[in-house]
Amino acid sequence: RPVCVWAQDAAVFGGRVGIVHAGKIVTLMERALKARIPCVGMIDSEGIRWEEMITTPTNYAYDRIINEQVKASGVIPQISLIMGPCKGAAAISAQISDFVFMVRSGSCMCVSPPAEGVSLDAMGDPVMHFKKTGCCDVLADSDDACIEKARELLGFLPLNNKDRMIPVDNGDDVNREAPELLDIVPGDSKKPYRVQEVISVIADNGRFFEIKAGWAANLVVGFARFGGKSAGIIANNPRVMGGCLDVDSADKLARFVRFCDAFNVPLVYLADTPAFLPAIEQERKGIIRHGAKAIFSNSVATTPQMQ
Repeated sequence: RPVCVWAQDAAVFGGRVGIVHAGKIVTLMERALKARIPCVGMIDSEGIRWEEMITTPTNYAYDRIINEQVKASGVIPQISLIMGPCKGAAAISAQISDFVFMVRSGSCMCVSPPAEGVSLDAMGDPVMHFKKTGCCDVLADSDDACIEKARELLGFLPLNNKDRMIPVDNGDDVNREAPELLDIVPGDSKKPYRVQEVISVIADNGRFFEIKAGWAANLVVGFARFGGKSAGIIANNPRVMGGCLDVDSADKLARFVRFCDAFNVPLVYLADTPAFLPAIEQERKGIIRHGAKAIFSNSVATTPQMQ
Protein backbone atom coordinates (compact mmCIF):
# COMPACT_ATOMS: atom_id res chain seq x y z
CA ARG A 1 0.00 0.00 0.00
CA PRO A 2 1.42 3.40 -0.95
CA VAL A 3 2.55 6.01 1.57
CA CYS A 4 4.45 9.30 1.44
CA VAL A 5 7.40 9.67 3.81
CA TRP A 6 9.76 12.52 4.65
CA ALA A 7 12.69 12.32 7.07
CA GLN A 8 15.06 14.87 8.54
CA ASP A 9 18.78 14.08 8.55
CA ALA A 10 20.46 15.28 11.73
CA ALA A 11 23.86 14.65 10.12
CA VAL A 12 23.30 17.64 7.78
CA PHE A 13 23.07 21.07 9.51
CA GLY A 14 21.63 19.28 12.55
CA GLY A 15 18.49 18.62 10.51
CA ARG A 16 17.54 22.28 10.89
CA VAL A 17 14.67 23.51 8.73
CA GLY A 18 15.49 26.00 6.00
CA ILE A 19 13.70 27.28 2.90
CA VAL A 20 14.49 24.32 0.64
CA HIS A 21 14.10 21.84 3.49
CA ALA A 22 10.56 23.06 4.26
CA GLY A 23 9.75 23.33 0.57
CA LYS A 24 10.51 19.64 0.05
CA ILE A 25 8.27 18.66 2.95
CA VAL A 26 5.41 20.85 1.71
CA THR A 27 5.71 19.48 -1.84
CA LEU A 28 5.56 15.91 -0.56
CA MET A 29 2.52 16.65 1.60
CA GLU A 30 0.77 18.26 -1.36
CA ARG A 31 1.42 15.10 -3.37
CA ALA A 32 0.18 12.90 -0.54
CA LEU A 33 -3.04 14.90 -0.34
CA LYS A 34 -3.51 14.83 -4.12
CA ALA A 35 -2.88 11.08 -4.24
CA ARG A 36 -5.01 10.52 -1.11
CA ILE A 37 -2.41 8.40 0.67
CA PRO A 38 -1.03 8.56 4.26
CA CYS A 39 1.88 10.86 5.09
CA VAL A 40 4.56 9.95 7.64
CA GLY A 41 7.14 12.43 8.92
CA MET A 42 10.33 11.34 10.67
CA ILE A 43 11.49 14.21 12.89
CA ASP A 44 15.10 14.70 14.01
CA SER A 45 15.94 18.41 13.94
CA GLU A 46 17.62 21.08 16.04
CA GLY A 47 15.03 23.62 14.90
CA ILE A 48 14.86 26.37 12.27
CA ARG A 49 17.82 27.67 10.22
CA TRP A 50 17.47 31.22 11.49
CA GLU A 51 20.00 32.72 9.09
CA GLU A 52 17.71 31.84 6.19
CA MET A 53 14.65 33.15 7.99
CA ILE A 54 16.35 36.53 8.48
CA THR A 55 17.52 36.96 4.89
CA THR A 56 14.38 35.63 3.19
CA PRO A 57 11.30 37.91 2.99
CA THR A 58 8.85 35.02 3.43
CA ASN A 59 9.01 32.42 6.16
CA TYR A 60 8.75 29.27 4.07
CA ALA A 61 9.03 26.94 7.04
CA TYR A 62 6.60 25.59 9.61
CA ASP A 63 3.86 28.05 8.65
CA ARG A 64 3.54 26.32 5.27
CA ILE A 65 4.03 22.84 6.72
CA ILE A 66 1.30 23.36 9.32
CA ASN A 67 -0.99 24.85 6.69
CA GLU A 68 -0.68 21.67 4.60
CA GLN A 69 -1.25 19.52 7.68
CA VAL A 70 -4.49 21.32 8.41
CA LYS A 71 -5.63 20.86 4.80
CA ALA A 72 -4.91 17.13 5.04
CA SER A 73 -6.50 16.69 8.46
CA GLY A 74 -9.39 14.23 8.27
CA VAL A 75 -8.59 13.46 4.62
CA ILE A 76 -5.45 11.31 4.90
CA PRO A 77 -3.85 9.74 8.00
CA GLN A 78 -0.84 11.68 9.29
CA ILE A 79 1.80 10.18 11.58
CA SER A 80 4.78 11.94 13.18
CA LEU A 81 7.72 9.79 14.29
CA ILE A 82 9.89 11.78 16.70
CA MET A 83 13.29 10.13 16.52
CA GLY A 84 15.40 12.99 17.85
CA PRO A 85 14.88 16.60 18.99
CA CYS A 86 11.52 18.19 18.21
CA LYS A 87 11.39 21.79 19.47
CA GLY A 88 9.32 24.91 19.07
CA ALA A 89 7.06 25.04 16.03
CA ALA A 90 8.07 21.48 15.18
CA ALA A 91 6.41 20.25 18.39
CA ILE A 92 3.17 22.04 17.47
CA SER A 93 3.36 20.60 13.96
CA ALA A 94 3.83 17.09 15.33
CA GLN A 95 0.75 17.42 17.55
CA ILE A 96 -1.39 18.41 14.58
CA SER A 97 -0.70 14.94 13.20
CA ASP A 98 -3.19 12.19 13.95
CA PHE A 99 -0.63 10.11 15.84
CA VAL A 100 2.73 10.89 17.48
CA PHE A 101 5.35 8.21 18.08
CA MET A 102 8.43 8.80 20.25
CA VAL A 103 11.60 6.80 20.91
CA ARG A 104 12.33 6.06 24.55
CA SER A 105 16.02 6.97 24.26
CA GLY A 106 17.13 9.86 22.07
CA SER A 107 13.90 11.72 21.33
CA CYS A 108 12.45 14.79 23.03
CA MET A 109 9.66 17.27 22.38
CA CYS A 110 9.05 20.74 23.84
CA VAL A 111 7.76 24.13 22.73
CA SER A 112 10.03 26.47 24.71
CA PRO A 113 13.80 26.14 25.22
CA PRO A 114 14.86 24.82 28.63
CA ALA A 115 15.84 27.34 31.30
CA GLU A 116 19.41 27.59 32.50
CA GLY A 117 20.39 24.46 34.38
CA VAL A 118 17.50 22.43 32.93
CA SER A 119 18.30 19.77 30.36
CA LEU A 120 16.40 19.39 27.11
CA ASP A 121 15.59 15.81 28.07
CA ALA A 122 13.92 16.99 31.27
CA MET A 123 11.76 19.43 29.30
CA GLY A 124 10.65 16.98 26.63
CA ASP A 125 11.20 13.50 28.05
CA PRO A 126 9.31 10.90 25.96
CA VAL A 127 8.20 8.87 28.99
CA MET A 128 6.78 12.06 30.52
CA HIS A 129 4.80 12.78 27.33
CA PHE A 130 3.63 9.15 27.22
CA LYS A 131 2.41 9.04 30.82
CA LYS A 132 1.76 12.61 31.97
CA THR A 133 0.84 14.88 29.04
CA GLY A 134 -0.72 12.48 26.54
CA CYS A 135 1.28 14.10 23.74
CA CYS A 136 2.84 10.73 22.82
CA ASP A 137 0.52 8.07 21.38
CA VAL A 138 3.06 5.26 21.07
CA LEU A 139 6.41 4.87 22.85
CA ALA A 140 9.03 2.74 21.08
CA ASP A 141 12.28 1.35 22.43
CA SER A 142 14.36 2.13 19.31
CA ASP A 143 14.22 3.81 15.91
CA ASP A 144 13.66 0.46 14.21
CA ALA A 145 10.85 -0.43 16.61
CA CYS A 146 9.29 2.99 16.03
CA ILE A 147 9.15 2.38 12.27
CA GLU A 148 7.76 -1.13 12.77
CA LYS A 149 5.02 0.16 15.06
CA ALA A 150 4.11 2.86 12.53
CA ARG A 151 3.88 0.19 9.83
CA GLU A 152 1.63 -1.89 12.09
CA LEU A 153 -0.68 1.06 12.76
CA LEU A 154 -0.97 1.89 9.06
CA GLY A 155 -2.19 -1.66 8.51
CA PHE A 156 -5.30 -0.85 10.55
CA LEU A 157 -6.08 2.40 8.71
CA PRO A 158 -7.62 3.24 5.33
CA LEU A 159 -5.60 5.21 2.79
CA ASN A 160 -7.98 8.16 3.02
CA ASN A 161 -11.43 9.20 4.20
CA LYS A 162 -13.09 7.75 1.08
CA ASP A 163 -11.18 4.48 1.01
CA ARG A 164 -12.65 1.14 2.07
CA MET A 165 -10.47 -1.09 4.19
CA ILE A 166 -9.81 -4.46 2.57
CA PRO A 167 -10.59 -7.32 5.01
CA VAL A 168 -7.55 -9.34 6.12
CA ASP A 169 -7.80 -13.12 6.02
CA ASN A 170 -6.15 -13.88 9.35
CA GLY A 171 -7.63 -17.35 9.86
CA ASP A 172 -9.56 -16.40 13.02
CA ASP A 173 -13.05 -17.95 13.01
CA VAL A 174 -15.69 -15.25 13.55
CA ASN A 175 -17.96 -17.86 15.18
CA ARG A 176 -15.45 -19.12 17.74
CA GLU A 177 -16.48 -19.17 21.38
CA ALA A 178 -14.55 -17.38 24.11
CA PRO A 179 -15.30 -19.14 27.43
CA GLU A 180 -12.23 -17.54 29.03
CA LEU A 181 -14.23 -14.32 29.30
CA LEU A 182 -16.08 -15.92 32.22
CA ASP A 183 -12.79 -16.08 34.14
CA ILE A 184 -11.57 -12.58 33.17
CA VAL A 185 -14.69 -10.58 34.00
CA PRO A 186 -15.73 -11.19 37.65
CA GLY A 187 -19.35 -11.57 38.66
CA ASP A 188 -18.82 -9.06 41.45
CA SER A 189 -18.90 -5.54 39.95
CA LYS A 190 -16.68 -4.30 42.79
CA LYS A 191 -13.75 -6.46 41.65
CA PRO A 192 -11.47 -4.83 39.04
CA TYR A 193 -10.04 -6.43 35.90
CA ARG A 194 -7.85 -5.37 32.98
CA VAL A 195 -10.08 -4.67 30.01
CA GLN A 196 -7.10 -5.25 27.68
CA GLU A 197 -7.44 -8.95 28.49
CA VAL A 198 -11.06 -8.88 27.32
CA ILE A 199 -10.08 -7.13 24.09
CA SER A 200 -7.32 -9.66 23.40
CA VAL A 201 -9.83 -12.50 23.71
CA ILE A 202 -12.48 -11.06 21.38
CA ALA A 203 -10.16 -9.48 18.78
CA ASP A 204 -8.86 -11.46 15.80
CA ASN A 205 -5.77 -13.43 16.86
CA GLY A 206 -5.68 -11.45 20.11
CA ARG A 207 -4.11 -8.52 18.27
CA PHE A 208 -4.79 -5.08 19.73
CA PHE A 209 -2.90 -1.87 18.88
CA GLU A 210 -3.40 0.43 21.86
CA ILE A 211 -3.16 4.22 21.53
CA LYS A 212 -2.00 6.44 24.43
CA ALA A 213 -1.60 3.39 26.66
CA GLY A 214 0.33 5.27 29.34
CA TRP A 215 -1.98 8.28 29.65
CA ALA A 216 -5.49 8.32 31.15
CA ALA A 217 -5.27 4.55 31.62
CA ASN A 218 -8.80 4.45 33.04
CA LEU A 219 -9.92 4.53 29.39
CA VAL A 220 -8.44 2.22 26.75
CA VAL A 221 -8.54 3.10 23.04
CA GLY A 222 -6.95 1.47 20.02
CA PHE A 223 -7.45 -0.66 16.94
CA ALA A 224 -8.30 -4.33 16.45
CA ARG A 225 -9.89 -6.53 13.79
CA PHE A 226 -13.14 -8.48 13.86
CA GLY A 227 -13.67 -10.89 11.01
CA GLY A 228 -10.62 -9.39 9.33
CA LYS A 229 -12.05 -5.86 9.36
CA SER A 230 -10.52 -2.98 11.31
CA ALA A 231 -12.42 -1.31 14.14
CA GLY A 232 -11.70 1.24 16.82
CA ILE A 233 -12.02 0.08 20.43
CA ILE A 234 -13.13 2.34 23.28
CA ALA A 235 -13.20 0.57 26.64
CA ASN A 236 -13.46 1.60 30.27
CA ASN A 237 -10.73 0.04 32.39
CA PRO A 238 -11.99 -0.91 35.89
CA ARG A 239 -8.41 -1.64 36.96
CA VAL A 240 -7.70 2.12 37.07
CA MET A 241 -9.95 4.48 39.06
CA GLY A 242 -12.72 1.90 38.85
CA GLY A 243 -13.23 2.86 35.21
CA CYS A 244 -14.42 6.37 36.09
CA LEU A 245 -14.05 9.07 33.45
CA ASP A 246 -12.02 12.21 34.20
CA VAL A 247 -10.87 15.25 32.23
CA ASP A 248 -7.96 13.41 30.56
CA SER A 249 -9.93 10.32 29.57
CA ALA A 250 -12.71 12.53 28.19
CA ASP A 251 -10.20 14.28 25.92
CA LYS A 252 -8.71 10.91 24.98
CA LEU A 253 -12.13 9.58 24.02
CA ALA A 254 -13.17 12.67 22.06
CA ARG A 255 -10.00 12.81 19.95
CA PHE A 256 -10.12 9.10 19.12
CA VAL A 257 -13.80 9.21 18.16
CA ARG A 258 -13.23 12.19 15.87
CA PHE A 259 -10.41 10.37 14.08
CA CYS A 260 -12.39 7.15 13.58
CA ASP A 261 -15.42 9.10 12.43
CA ALA A 262 -13.38 11.06 9.87
CA PHE A 263 -12.01 7.86 8.34
CA ASN A 264 -15.16 5.75 8.66
CA VAL A 265 -13.58 3.30 11.10
CA PRO A 266 -16.38 1.49 13.03
CA LEU A 267 -16.35 1.88 16.81
CA VAL A 268 -16.84 -0.86 19.39
CA TYR A 269 -17.54 0.25 22.97
CA LEU A 270 -16.87 -1.92 26.01
CA ALA A 271 -18.72 -0.01 28.71
CA ASP A 272 -18.11 -0.61 32.42
CA THR A 273 -18.04 2.72 34.22
CA PRO A 274 -19.83 4.48 37.08
CA ALA A 275 -19.66 7.69 34.95
CA PHE A 276 -17.61 10.83 35.63
CA LEU A 277 -15.37 10.99 38.69
CA PRO A 278 -17.03 13.07 41.44
CA ALA A 279 -14.23 15.22 42.85
CA ILE A 280 -13.56 18.89 43.59
CA GLU A 281 -10.27 18.70 41.68
CA GLN A 282 -12.05 17.43 38.59
CA GLU A 283 -14.64 20.18 38.76
CA ARG A 284 -11.88 22.78 39.00
CA LYS A 285 -10.12 21.29 35.98
CA GLY A 286 -13.29 21.69 33.94
CA ILE A 287 -14.86 18.24 33.88
CA ILE A 288 -18.05 19.83 32.55
CA ARG A 289 -16.26 21.23 29.50
CA HIS A 290 -14.12 18.16 28.88
CA GLY A 291 -17.02 15.79 29.46
CA ALA A 292 -19.18 17.76 27.04
CA LYS A 293 -16.53 17.28 24.33
CA ALA A 294 -16.64 13.51 24.82
CA ILE A 295 -20.43 13.40 24.64
CA PHE A 296 -20.54 15.76 21.66
CA SER A 297 -18.02 13.71 19.65
CA ASN A 298 -20.05 10.54 20.21
CA SER A 299 -23.30 12.26 19.29
CA VAL A 300 -22.12 13.68 15.97
CA ALA A 301 -20.21 10.57 14.85
CA THR A 302 -21.76 8.90 11.80
CA THR A 303 -19.46 5.89 11.61
CA PRO A 304 -21.07 2.56 12.71
CA GLN A 305 -21.00 2.14 16.50
CA MET A 306 -21.67 -0.89 18.68
CA GLN A 307 -21.77 -1.12 22.45
